[in-house]
Amino acid sequence: MRKSMFHYLLTALLLLGATFVTSSTSTAQPTKLRASFAGTTGYHLPMWVQKQEGLDKKYGLDMEILLIAGGSRIIQTLLSGELLLTHSGASTVARAGIAGADLTMIATLMNQVNWRIVARKEIRDVKELVGKKIAIASRGGSSELGLQLAFKKWNLDFNRVTLLSLGPSPTRMAALREGVVDATVFAYPELLIAAKEGFPTIADLRPYADLTDTSVVVTRSGLEKQRPVLKRFLQGYVEAIARIKRNPDSAYRALTRYTGVSDAAALEETRKFYADSFTSIPRTEMNGWRNLIATLGKSEAEMARFIDMSLLDELQRDGFFERLSK
Repeated sequence: MRKSMFHYLLTALLLLGATFVTSSTSTAQPTKLRASFAGTTGYHLPMWVQKQEGLDKKYGLDMEILLIAGGSRIIQTLLSGELLLTHSGASTVARAGIAGADLTMIATLMNQVNWRIVARKEIRDVKELVGKKIAIASRGGSSELGLQLAFKKWNLDFNRVTLLSLGPSPTRMAALREGVVDATVFAYPELLIAAKEGFPTIADLRPYADLTDTSVVVTRSGLEKQRPVLKRFLQGYVEAIARIKRNPDSAYRALTRYTGVSDAAALEETRKFYADSFTSIPRTEMNGWRNLIATLGKSEAEMARFIDMSLLDELQRDGFFERLSK
């Protein structure tokens, strides 16, 4: 009888414990994470898909993503602690780092500048841009640096161009329409909008700007204190890249929500461009990084602290990328 009673009590306690664990797990709240992206070009598509398709929740996060334009404003907001990470250009990070900001990149989505020059309808050649006004996203960013390198290749005097830092693509588009500027730089999907309105694309900056660009940027202290959270972010981010490549509908939904584009052909052209441009494992490629820091007059050793691929290394060792590819 005692043995039977003991067995009954033990079974009841085990069931109660299992119920408690299940209940605790099911009610666990996701970790809040605030991040920013720098504009409405498709460069930021993985972060949009990550949020839109619930990949933050899949890995135990509750992401809030904010549009913050302008390199200096982005860095100031990150350093203030209001953000855990930002999705921004590597040139902005490098310049801020040289000035003393303790930043590092934990992933790089774009290892090449993908801007193209779009001009007023009467301008058909890059030579006609000398002495003109060109709108860029921000000073010191990839749009300025890409133009600078291209003008050098074209043997044109970049000092004879007036640059206006006007922020996100919609603002630059309005300036082009109203004749405030003579040209600007766009990527997809804005290139399609400009073409539809009759503005010609007169140059592609990609052949002249093999540079590290859009990256996931954090503070060094944030990386040290929030490694598990950032690792989970990267899991969702990398899975979002995979979905963009394999599941067009997920990309279409995110593009429509964050850019306002709804035309089916434009959505597919934009998705395909970025699906082909994004690397499946978003590592910083050293050739592009060397080219970038060379424009700033710095050596690889001096700038090594601004790259940290250790979380991606951990995911590689864990077999995450291999499992995702199946």
